[in-house]
Amino acid sequence: MKKISKKLSYLGYIALVTVPYFASAQVPPPQTISGVWDLVCMLFGWLFILIMFAAVVYIILAAYNYLTANGDAKKVEKANHMLLYAVIGVVVAVLARNIPKIAANVVGLNTSSGLAGTNQQLPECLR
Repeated sequence: MKKISKKLSYLGYIALVTVPYFASAQVPPPQTISGVWDLVCMLFGWLFILIMFAAVVYIILAAYNYLTANGDAKKVEKANHMLLYAVIGVVVAVLARNIPKIAANVVGLNTSSGLAGTNQQLPECLR
């Protein structure tokens, strides 16, 4: 029970710190197709940063487990699993960074030029 309440208190601290940023970051709804793509790029950019941060924390925790293992096979195995999850997290983050490009190709958007039939330019993440 103490572990759960401790984790919930950490979650509460994180919520207290991040709520002002989300409240002041009111993004108006996109008015054009280019605006939609900008929003998608922004969301997946934040997802990339979040996952990379978590992967770095996992790598640091795995290194700590390796250093404090002292020959304990369970701790070494736990550290190996943590490193594996960190690598999977990095792969997912790289995919998250490229999902807007993949989605643009799926819907048939020509990423080498602007939006078809308009003079709007594509967001930087699609070029």
